[in-house]
Amino acid sequence: QGNWHEITFEKISFYLIKNKKHLDYACGPGTLIGRYSNSDSIGVDISENQIKYAREKYEDKKFLEIKDFNFNEHKEYFDIITIIGLFEFLNDDEIIELLNKLLMNLKSGGKILITTPNFSFFFKFIIFLQNIFSDVNYKKLHVNKVTSKKLKKLLTRNNFTSFNISKILNFGVFFSIISNKFGKKLNQTIRKISRSNLGYLIFIELEKK
Repeated sequence: QGNWHEITFEKISFYLIKNKKHLDYACGPGTLIGRYSNSDSIGVDISENQIKYAREKYEDKKFLEIKDFNFNEHKEYFDIITIIGLFEFLNDDEIIELLNKLLMNLKSGGKILITTPNFSFFFKFIIFLQNIFSDVNYKKLHVNKVTSKKLKKLLTRNNFTSFNISKILNFGVFFSIISNKFGKKLNQTIRKISRSNLGYLIFIELEKK
């Protein structure tokens, strides 16, 4: 699981370079900003506890509860906005409403980067196993079980003119049991062979023209 998150954050960190304004929406405990961002980043989250943890863990970074963040004061402000692991907890209309809201906060040429599970047969099997060995029932938590095909249809409803969908995690990551390095390498090799068309995690790149 640790390597799953690390591969995801390393992929996104490629975009979080210096001299970029970055908003991490639904930032959770602040790991992406705290460990992987070289940008001028702000993390926002609805959870007071998550923001409190992030502030204590990464004292030199900026984190705010969503209620304290003024979106109107940040119109066309950000170069990059990230949304990691949120879509599966929102319905279709909520997803479109959120994207069109964040569009106003994005500069021309800016990008929104999103990850969400690909609810294919194999990922559903992973969730099934998690529900057996975990105290958390993920089946009940996931509101929206999207696939890349569903997302393509859904994203035509937003106001972005350009988007790209790929997959960044595959069964190679499970070989991290042997070693994290081997798991990453195998995951990367399978991605190249499949041209990022095979995997359990969808990566979406939306661009504002």
